[in-house]
Amino acid sequence: MRPTPGRLETTLRIVLSTVLTLILLMTWRIPTAAIGLYLVFMIARDSPAVSLRAGILMLLTLAVAVGGVLFVVGLTDNDPMARVLSVAAVGFLAGMVMRATTLPNLGTAFGFIFAFS
Repeated sequence: MRPTPGRLETTLRIVLSTVLTLILLMTWRIPTAAIGLYLVFMIARDSPAVSLRAGILMLLTLAVAVGGVLFVVGLTDNDPMARVLSVAAVGFLAGMVMRATTLPNLGTAFGFIFAFS
């Protein structure tokens, strides 16, 4: 917890993004607001450029997860057993992404959104 250069800017950026996200989530009455706030902490990095890159990658990952959910639901006509099996398969895939890549947060977000959508 020692003071380091740029710590105040990083803290203020995280606080501002958390407050803005919470205001948007409460305005739009999103039922799973905790996941949105959790994603803010997954995206926040030391520099704004790296945070922007992480945010764009996170949006692409979330779009793929939602597309995967819609594909599975459309293909199986929302069969509960197929949904459980797809969550197990995506859980394995997300775990492999977490262990095998340099961006483990993308696997975590993909698994969360696929399982909770």
